[in-house]
Amino acid sequence: MLGFRAVPGGCAVICALAALAAFSGGAAAGQSPRGCAAAGGQRVIVARSPRVVVSRITRVRSDGPERVWCADWVASGRTTKLDDGYGGTTPQTCGFGCDFAAQLQIAGRYVAYIYREWDHYDSGTDSIAEFDAQSGRMVVNAVSDNSLYDTQACVVKLVLNSRGDVAWLINDAPGFGCVAATGVYEHRPGQPTLTLDTTVQGAVGQLAISDSSLSWIADGVAHRVAS
Repeated sequence: MLGFRAVPGGCAVICALAALAAFSGGAAAGQSPRGCAAAGGQRVIVARSPRVVVSRITRVRSDGPERVWCADWVASGRTTKLDDGYGGTTPQTCGFGCDFAAQLQIAGRYVAYIYREWDHYDSGTDSIAEFDAQSGRMVVNAVSDNSLYDTQACVVKLVLNSRGDVAWLINDAPGFGCVAATGVYEHRPGQPTLTLDTTVQGAVGQLAISDSSLSWIADGVAHRVAS
């Protein structure tokens, strides 16, 4: 399950805005690489906003590639480490299994993502995590809330708003992959997870969220609730 750690700015694992050039291959002249840049490896920005930059770093180890996901709050340089992963980062390349961050979303100061634990049976576990990138504080996590953890199920779509409300579509039929959703769920910081809709395979879709509402379509009918 999810391993989440916030790292103080003095031990940052991703460079602040002034060193963003390091993500494309090197630090500016006269500067020493910091955090992930100092550790070496291939760095790829996987999501960014004016306030947050999220990067995936791949390093080669004797037992195979190591992948680290981390997020930087640009204004202060505070860094939050998401998780570590070994092996491939998609179901097609996982081989004998892997862990990785998927469907990462940024809204305001919040970052939400799926921690996906794939296995050699081509199925696995999806856990939902969310943190405040400004403070490094965890907002929701499957470790402390089992409603965010689904065994042998896939999160088809994940959405997030700037208030920290996260919602998702889930497929609870193993073997069909992360498509054809069967239910709609929402979690607001500090509250229990809400089950908003459940129906037959593939009848739910088009999930969208704003700071004031959450909408989806089920069985061809549009639904909207206050968020």
